[in-house]
Amino acid sequence: MRAGRRAAREPRRHLNQDARAEWCRRGHRRRWAAVAAVALAPALASHAGRAETTVRLGEGLTFAPYVLAQLDVGSFSQSRSGGQAAGFNDRRLRAGGRLTVGDQVELGFIWDFGQQPGSQQRLFEAQASYIGLKPFRFTGGAFKTNFGLESLQGAGDYLFLERASIATITRNLAAGIQRVGLQAQADGSRYIASVALTSGRAGLGDDGNQRAVVGRAAGLPIHTGETTLHVGASGEWVFRPANESGKPRALAFSDRTELQIDDVKPSLSTGGIAASSGGAFGPELALTWRRLWLQGEYYQLLVNRRQSGIGDTLTFDGYYAQAAYTLLGKPRTWKPSIGAFGAPTPAEGFNPGAGQFGAVEVGVRYSAVDLNDKNVRGGRQQVYSAVANWWPVEQLRFSLLYEHANVSRGPSPRTLNAVAGRAQFQF
Repeated sequence: MRAGRRAAREPRRHLNQDARAEWCRRGHRRRWAAVAAVALAPALASHAGRAETTVRLGEGLTFAPYVLAQLDVGSFSQSRSGGQAAGFNDRRLRAGGRLTVGDQVELGFIWDFGQQPGSQQRLFEAQASYIGLKPFRFTGGAFKTNFGLESLQGAGDYLFLERASIATITRNLAAGIQRVGLQAQADGSRYIASVALTSGRAGLGDDGNQRAVVGRAAGLPIHTGETTLHVGASGEWVFRPANESGKPRALAFSDRTELQIDDVKPSLSTGGIAASSGGAFGPELALTWRRLWLQGEYYQLLVNRRQSGIGDTLTFDGYYAQAAYTLLGKPRTWKPSIGAFGAPTPAEGFNPGAGQFGAVEVGVRYSAVDLNDKNVRGGRQQVYSAVANWWPVEQLRFSLLYEHANVSRGPSPRTLNAVAGRAQFQF
């Protein structure tokens, strides 16, 4: 009997190995493109000035190019097999830009050359915004919807290598990147508010027929020279979940353990839940005082499900709390256009001989997610993380991270310890 079971598992084991080998072959060129971009970063940065460079193309016409290249490396020890393996990953490799016409219209386009393990090249952003009626901005196309505090940060500005799991899970419901929709936003030096109607994501996927409404409001009740207090809330409601051909409408929630080095199944996953509607709601809070930055969010997820003709409601939740301190350079500041905090920046150019070493930041985070309710076992996850970030120049970043994760009562329970690093170039 045991021999029969081993024989039954053997083909699947070989298929998994073949799939990983094929993923490595497909990612080889992208990985070395990321390596080249990071290797050339010091030379490019010496001519780049600030992280965003604007090129004047003519009267009332400007173009801001955008490049993001991230190369990750990681090593793992865990309590059971089947999790992420040590290796390299060109985590993000994106290029594009934004064209502004007469301070009235903005056109944005970004192409993604491979966002995560196992992914394909795809459209990341293609959007048009009317900005001629201040303080309003009206956007349509495929873009990152205004939802969540950490979700709105640029991928190059995260404190850690990845977002907290609850931020990833909630934004993937009806907001996040590549989301096709229409959004109206108003923002000023101390506030931001928006509402959007969204559908599926651009490119391949099975959620193109989804329909949802997304909203966010946030502001700075305290904003002085030394102290900034951010208070806000986000919400999203899917009133028509997506469905594949011949299958019922469903919602699903999943994420890995806040690292993406290898192409493996998520540590958290509810699978598809047949549902009539669902959403996520929660507050966001942040405080900066001199060089100290504190931030946290809490979300509750609701799913009105259909099961054998009988409806009930599932409830999941999660949160994170993180703290960071800028040792060198200029600390994080609030960006009114997104209502979130940018990355630290060097106070001066990189010149060790003159005692100029760029910007250095250290941080810690605790996050928790519970995707278990009634007969759904998506898993419970707790992650403790610590990180050190260094920007020798504004365009170049190096990160070193330690993570301890515990996943229980789900599809992939395990205890995990990881050490990971990142080299990043952003222009």
